[in-house]
Amino acid sequence: MSAKPGKFRIESRIKRISKQHKYKENYQLLIENQNELIVKVDIDGRLLFVSKTYCETFGRTEEELLGNTFMPLVHPEDREKTAKAMESLYQPPYACYVEQRALTKDGWRWFGWSDKSVLDQNNNVKSIIGVGRDITDRKEAEEKLRQYQEHLEEMVRERTIRLDQEIYERKKAKEALERQLQFLQLLIDTIPSPIFYIDQNGLYEGCNKAYEEWTGKTRDQIIGKTVYDVFERQVADSYYKMDKSLYYKQGIQVFEATFPHHDGSLRHFITHKAIYQDESTGWKGIVGVILDISQRKKAETRLRYMEEKFAKCFHANPNPMGISKLGDGLILDVNKSYLKLTGYKRKELINKTTLEMNIWASSEDRARFMKTIKEKKRIENEEILFRNKVGEVITILFSAELITISEEICVLFTVTDITERKQLESEMRRLERLGLIGSMAAGIAHEIRNPMTTVRGFLQLNMNRNTLERDKEINKLMISELDRANKIITDFLALSKSSKEPKQLKSLNKVINDIYPLIRADALNSHMDICLDLGDVCEIWINEAEIRQLILNLVRNGLEAMTPPGQVKIRTLMKNTQVVLMVEDQGRGIDKELVHMLGAPFFTTKAEGTGLGLATCYSIANQHNATIEITSCSEGTKFFVHFPPVILHQDNRS
Repeated sequence: MSAKPGKFRIESRIKRISKQHKYKENYQLLIENQNELIVKVDIDGRLLFVSKTYCETFGRTEEELLGNTFMPLVHPEDREKTAKAMESLYQPPYACYVEQRALTKDGWRWFGWSDKSVLDQNNNVKSIIGVGRDITDRKEAEEKLRQYQEHLEEMVRERTIRLDQEIYERKKAKEALERQLQFLQLLIDTIPSPIFYIDQNGLYEGCNKAYEEWTGKTRDQIIGKTVYDVFERQVADSYYKMDKSLYYKQGIQVFEATFPHHDGSLRHFITHKAIYQDESTGWKGIVGVILDISQRKKAETRLRYMEEKFAKCFHANPNPMGISKLGDGLILDVNKSYLKLTGYKRKELINKTTLEMNIWASSEDRARFMKTIKEKKRIENEEILFRNKVGEVITILFSAELITISEEICVLFTVTDITERKQLESEMRRLERLGLIGSMAAGIAHEIRNPMTTVRGFLQLNMNRNTLERDKEINKLMISELDRANKIITDFLALSKSSKEPKQLKSLNKVINDIYPLIRADALNSHMDICLDLGDVCEIWINEAEIRQLILNLVRNGLEAMTPPGQVKIRTLMKNTQVVLMVEDQGRGIDKELVHMLGAPFFTTKAEGTGLGLATCYSIANQHNATIEITSCSEGTKFFVHFPPVILHQDNRS
């Protein structure tokens, strides 16, 4: 009878030892199946323990790793940072977090390491426990960690309750288990996101420090309580409803909501929840991870506000603006003013490059722009030649600055059309030259004509005498040249005079028909032809004699620019409210570099020209408030004279 109690105690002891071994095996199994990288190193950085995941990640065996330092696996650029971060492990709070690149079997990957020192009784560092995470896919890692840690936490909690009731003989096993429990808690406490787990009765079983900070309560105030004990009723009702839905639907539950934080602020968060189960008893509870997205929400709100503000300023700006990529010139956006300037529709420009649209009229301008914007990051009022949809080349002031959109460098640009200003400046320079030359003409014409008249009189007198026939021919030639010089002076002097004769309301077509026989005779003498295309145009206020002179000069210029058989076309038409006179020849055209010089006194492209014909035309046009436009190509030249509407010209008819 006395042997039975002893036998009972031996059997009880054997059962307890068996349970201890089973726990260690289960713990080792759990550690080896962790997705996180778990290591233990000594103070010299040599590996004392590596998890199975660590070995698999780096493609090495446990024997190859233990006893060696981990630093060779770290990217050379991150070693100094890693060593410096680990210095904090030797002083309170004996913890650090470092992100580094490491060479795995799949190449270089980023890991976030949370390290904690293991201290002896004298607070000296014995070893270091590190938990690493592949932060390349942080969410997936956190999800896997939650699934494993809940199961481990439940086992540790149950074992801890049993160990509290055990006798003195199990104190050493209890201490070992407590150290393991501290390790697991340390493991989840290093995770910055709030983590919690509750049982099937809705009671909290555990949480990490981040969850304590989130709720504003300590762990003791949370464990064993329901959501109604931790949160206000309205928030608790919402949580309870979501938990109940998860029980029925199973799987993973993800939802976004707002939460009144204990500090009084309203936080935005995303919660991930899942059912965790026990193979023998079925589901046991819910594990949840909370991601605080308040700062992201604020940033998104501010970004939307700034985007809306920029979009309004961008599209309402009267100056043409656009955004393009720096690398390939792909056009991302333009405003209405830009579309109006270029003549394109929005869909014709967006997602097309500037080279595709042939916007740059000069490759030198584009090369200069690319060099300047890359060197100085901005351009201000750069004069550039620009081509619109119909192929017209206009002059613009181009300003641009580099901006970043979705991590890509782009160009925000604005343009100012200065074509009219350039034309006006050119016209002003021309008028200034005319004024200067006119002043000179008025001053010297009289002084030159007097001696010329005397010389011409003596030559005529000499011709009436009995002189040799040869001398008479010479006198005729000299008189002819004097008459030619006198005509040049007359044309020259005309530049300085403003017409004093009143203008009359007349038809431009009638003036052309009146002088048609004269200009056709000139054309036939040169074996060429004149073609009339007179449209239905309204009457305008003109000085008929001056307009005759203008037409004759333009037609004769056209005839002289061609070789037989050629044709000069005279056309009249209405353009909006303006009457337009067009004179077109079939000559070889005028070089683009010389077009802007036409109309300047004494400038001519003809071998025997005086350079005063077109200058006279410009002077006549100016006195009629008209403008002259010239287009030229290898197939001929067109002169357009735009007369102002009658209603605008009535006050200037005299």
